[in-house]
Amino acid sequence: MKKRFQKGLILFWLFVIGMAFTFTETLHAQGQVYTLQELYDLADKNNKSIRVYNAAKAVADENAALARSQRLPDIETRLSFSYNGRGILTDRNFSNLMNVYIPEYGNNFALKVSQVIYAGGAITSTTKLGEMKKEMVELDRQKNRQEVRFLITGQYLDIYKLLNTLEVLEQNIDLTEKVLQNMKNRFKQGTALKNDITRYELQLEMLCLQQAKVKDACKILNHQLCTHIGLDEGVFVRPDTAVLHTELRVMDELYWQQLATSENIGLQQAALAKRISERNINLARSVSLPHLSLFAENSLMGPITVEVPPINKNLNYWCVGIGIQYDLSALFKNNHGIRKAKQQFRKAGEEYELAKEHVNVGIQAAHTDFNTSFTELRTQEKSVELATENYRVVNNRYDDGVALITDMLDASNIKLSAELKLVDARINLIYNYYRLKYLTHSL
Repeated sequence: MKKRFQKGLILFWLFVIGMAFTFTETLHAQGQVYTLQELYDLADKNNKSIRVYNAAKAVADENAALARSQRLPDIETRLSFSYNGRGILTDRNFSNLMNVYIPEYGNNFALKVSQVIYAGGAITSTTKLGEMKKEMVELDRQKNRQEVRFLITGQYLDIYKLLNTLEVLEQNIDLTEKVLQNMKNRFKQGTALKNDITRYELQLEMLCLQQAKVKDACKILNHQLCTHIGLDEGVFVRPDTAVLHTELRVMDELYWQQLATSENIGLQQAALAKRISERNINLARSVSLPHLSLFAENSLMGPITVEVPPINKNLNYWCVGIGIQYDLSALFKNNHGIRKAKQQFRKAGEEYELAKEHVNVGIQAAHTDFNTSFTELRTQEKSVELATENYRVVNNRYDDGVALITDMLDASNIKLSAELKLVDARINLIYNYYRLKYLTHSL
């Protein structure tokens, strides 16, 4: 029973290792090295979220053009032909009914041109609002572009981290296999215990399992990244090793705060929203002001039915003039609309100050994390150095028979943990730098 179980366990791990090897071969066969900028360019072309915002910008452009068209004159034309029935004429008490001749066919043609010359600032405000909303949509598009780029950056660096983790695991698997083979040789010589071999076999199996999990995680991340940038699912994105040598601009917090103040899109949107609400006050006030317009009209109609009996002729006349329109009810109805617009302006001002506060806090935290990353990296480099030296010493002591197998396992685990943390520290440093660039929207 025990042998059957061991045989099944061996077959299981052979399957896992085989699958991992197959996946690794697939990565090597189809993997292609991409820089971050190349991924950004692909996302600009293929990312569906960016496409949606590009379409929204096109709609906003048309809305702005539609608002500008209100400055153009209105031209109305009317053309009709009619068949006229018999007319009836009666006294005021509906007595003495008699038929009146009306020409059977009628026609009517009219052309009217009008131009608003003053609308209390409504047309100007509407046009400005159209341009501001167009600008807001453009800022939305740029902000979404930054968000997509930061998402891609995170996935790109995570894949790099996982690939580096795989390298560390593979090195430790090779080292464990060598130690295991050495133990088997010593076991044959009678200088090692079977229990020591079993423990290291378990250690090897756990490393293989961890390796398989990391490869699965890498596969998931790669699928998500390919989806975001529009690549085929079968393509494996290999990060460019030059990313580890990214030029990190080690600037003080004041630099990043000033950069965020001028470049952060959220702040720009909050400031624009404040300007929009201010323009809405002018638009609300325009309702309480008179509207003036010029007009010119030409009309051709027949027959002339204002006479009795009607005259079977065409009558053409034209006129030009100026018109004024004033809504008297706005004097007592529009006060609430104006006050509402003012409250919205005050609210927009508070939201702008809140946005500044959030950006300030975010930059401070990101800059602190960025500085901490340098300390963490130096610490982990020292930890790897010490863990490697400790493993070498313990391994020599074990070979000399003055250390236990548990000491070897502890030293191996400490070394593995230190190497994995060093990988994380290197990537975290770069990630925190790109986080600062994202918060300042300079990706």
